[in-house]
Amino acid sequence: MYGAEIFPDIELLLTGWLRTVLPGRPEAYASGVRVSNRLPATRPPRAVVVRRDGGRRASHVTEAVPVAINVWADTEQDAANLARLISALILSQAPPPIEHVEGGGFSAIADESGAFRRFGMFELTVTSETLVMP
Repeated sequence: MYGAEIFPDIELLLTGWLRTVLPGRPEAYASGVRVSNRLPATRPPRAVVVRRDGGRRASHVTEAVPVAINVWADTEQDAANLARLISALILSQAPPPIEHVEGGGFSAIADESGAFRRFGMFELTVTSETLVMP
């Protein structure tokens, strides 16, 4: 008999991880980035918003999780560079329990505020943790 499986809060996992790895990067456009699962009322100069968009159970212990990432910056080049950096980091160094990553292309998106924005989608294969049952 299988145990009960619980999957991670992928928004919390990715936002926490990006908050840790971005400040250590040497690129100027990676500094001062606000990373969250929602955009504040006053958008900072650089922002990244991670959003889980549903998902499905792929096996007893894996889940396929679509994740949308929006990137804003004050210049078009910084938005493009930050999006490319985030894609490279996720594709090459995604933290456990992320086992596999697909996608990662970003597109320019018109933003009602006039800010420079990029949007990308990833599909993450994530492993569960077995709950200890009393």
